[in-house]
Amino acid sequence: MKTLLLIPLFLLFMSVAIAQPDQSKKEQIESAKIAYITKRVNLTPSQAKTFWPLYNEFSDKRKALKQRQRELDQNMGSLTATDKEVEAALNQLFELKKERLQLEITYNDKFKTILSSRQILELYKSEKDFLRILREKVGGRPPHGHHGPPPGFTGDDEPDFD
Repeated sequence: MKTLLLIPLFLLFMSVAIAQPDQSKKEQIESAKIAYITKRVNLTPSQAKTFWPLYNEFSDKRKALKQRQRELDQNMGSLTATDKEVEAALNQLFELKKERLQLEITYNDKFKTILSSRQILELYKSEKDFLRILREKVGGRPPHGHHGPPPGFTGDDEPDFD
């Protein structure tokens, strides 16, 4: 029932966001994400005040890791790479994955000082749901699961609005 109430609110935010210029669109999407997660996680005003700066810090670090992985993925696409270069690239890829896991563990522990475990679980679920809804709305794609995931979607992506 709660989800049914959140979807129209989200769609309203998205309609406004789509009608704005690029930078404003990013801000509108970010505002919609904050509203969506705040509602889904059921943050109190006190929790929100402490949580959002920490979440933004986590999000920035996660985006930086993803950028490094995208750059590595582009470099790994070379068919002319030697076996040693491919092995080095694979090692770098695994190191990035370890860094990402460590980042998630570290921030999960930090989130525990503000949120209950149930709220943290809802945070992770709502991030994925927000991204799925965003991609369906903005990309004009059919609902997730009807024709497979959108290209390049792993389910744990952070929205990139560049």
